[in-house]
Amino acid sequence: MPASETNPYAVQSMPKNTGVNLLSLPDDVLSRVVSNETALLLARTSRRTRAAAHAAKVDLVVPARPGQFPNGLGLLAKLNGFSPLWTVTVLRLGGCNLRAAGGAALATFLHGNTTLTELDVSRNYLQEAGGLALALALQGNTTLTKLDLSRNVMGDTAGTEFAKLLRTNTTLRCLNLSSNRLERAVVVFAWNLTRNATLTSLALGGNEMRKVGGVEGGAVALAAALRRNTTLEDLDLDSGLMGRPEIVALTAALGQNTTLAKLHLCCMLPLAQLALNNAFHDNPGLVARISTAPRPA
Repeated sequence: MPASETNPYAVQSMPKNTGVNLLSLPDDVLSRVVSNETALLLARTSRRTRAAAHAAKVDLVVPARPGQFPNGLGLLAKLNGFSPLWTVTVLRLGGCNLRAAGGAALATFLHGNTTLTELDVSRNYLQEAGGLALALALQGNTTLTKLDLSRNVMGDTAGTEFAKLLRTNTTLRCLNLSSNRLERAVVVFAWNLTRNATLTSLALGGNEMRKVGGVEGGAVALAAALRRNTTLEDLDLDSGLMGRPEIVALTAALGQNTTLAKLHLCCMLPLAQLALNNAFHDNPGLVARISTAPRPA
């Protein structure tokens, strides 16, 4: 039996430059919309469109095949091939090895974009240049609600620019910058978190949280921010490098914060774990609000 009959989500071979009319597809069908020999790009219809609609709302999904866009080449051309036809609301590019050049190409696509609500660019080794390009492209964005930039080794310079977005952005709800070699940028995130009233989920795990060079560390700064922030519900600091002072500050801040439902702390240093155990002993109510279990990958 052909693959399309056994699996409704199978991608079939199509002639080059052939398109698919989403208006003719049933709900939730996965279909290849721009064809080439390696089936690079897929689109998912988010809902059945009305007959009068000129464009369908779609999720663009790029399978994680590291060699398909070497150094980002060809990415911009692919993305620009979709936008005139359909309204792209979700773009998933995780694990595509875009690197700095791909980040710059994506930034060009995002500049002035007013339809995208979710963007996943995790695990792409964007580095500082790619991260900076994306941060600048998203300044003034008023539609994006979910952004995943984890595992891109962007460093402090790019991380700081993303932190600054929190000052004026009023639409972003979920932001993930885990494992990006951030140090001082975490402190900048904390400062701007006190000015933000819309973000509900922030992930900064896998970054340096301790005092660096005698300067206040990110975890202590975040603890101070939690005393003032009233909207954050989920803070992920899994695998963040911190010790006893950082844990003491965070657990004390939770006593004054009534909106944070979950603080994720996993893979801590021994002294940090001891401090957390003491905090649990002194305040059993923290047990329900602090998770020490590894989060799903």
